[in-house]
Amino acid sequence: MIRIPGIQGGVLWRLLTLAAVSGACGDLDVGTVVPEAPDFRPEADPVRVVVTPPVDTIVGLGVTTAFSAVALGPEDQLLQSASITWRSADTNVATIGETSGSARSVGPGTTEITASAGNVQTTAILVVQVPPGG
Repeated sequence: MIRIPGIQGGVLWRLLTLAAVSGACGDLDVGTVVPEAPDFRPEADPVRVVVTPPVDTIVGLGVTTAFSAVALGPEDQLLQSASITWRSADTNVATIGETSGSARSVGPGTTEITASAGNVQTTAILVVQVPPGG
């Protein structure tokens, strides 16, 4: 670590950036804005998953519907890098793509569709109805 008496992190970053830019671009004009240091903090762990729609109904067999979900952090911020995985509690009623959120009806009934991100999960309800004669 470089230590310069009287100069702390942010100032040192600006000085090093200014030196790098000066070396690459020649002299800078007075008033040139030097970018702030990048934020290297890792993204927070999910604390909540929100599924849309919370309840859906399919009429007919072999019909598909799409669920979507987002993972939220401790300050309700959207976690861009969180992976959502899906499962159906009853695959005799509907199946769902593990990463797609696309559900397909298989038989009549009701099943819970679960979306998970990290250790957090939430469920939606999917009802499959088969019309008379079909």
